[in-house]
Amino acid sequence: MDFKERANQLLDRHLAEWESDPSRLDSETSHESGAQVNAKQIERVCHHYGQALEDENQQMITQQVYKEYEGEQVNQRHYVSVDGAMYLTREESWRERLSRGKLGRIYRQDDRAAVSKDRAMLTDSTYVSHLGHHQDFITKMNYELENLNQLVFIADGARWIWPPWNGNG
Repeated sequence: MDFKERANQLLDRHLAEWESDPSRLDSETSHESGAQVNAKQIERVCHHYGQALEDENQQMITQQVYKEYEGEQVNQRHYVSVDGAMYLTREESWRERLSRGKLGRIYRQDDRAAVSKDRAMLTDSTYVSHLGHHQDFITKMNYELENLNQLVFIADGARWIWPPWNGNG
């Protein structure tokens, strides 16, 4: 097991413990390493790896490399849910501003599992998110969708959603 896998394993375990007792978030000692871990350290690690993943994804998008799918996945029906939200964020100057977030979820019919007679749940999904302009979000979504042949969109009537994927944009 490499360092990254081990670190993920330890963080998963600590996060599960902290979810059951949020008062432990201020400071916690790892029984396995003796290291002090606190919420700010976890936040910094998440930001570091999140930015590294974002940079890697952006590089692929810039090079116009699209996600590859195996065999029959290309021709299976994929459902695409897309929506946006507006919420307050703190900028570098600690001034609050209204930001626009976008979220997309992609899944196949085979990813649905029956929970009961009238309910189902999804067992696998791909998420795409973006905080900022909708055109940057669309570029990220296209990375996931470009090589798929059957797409069914589930979205509201927001003007930014439909033109890119209905042939009018």
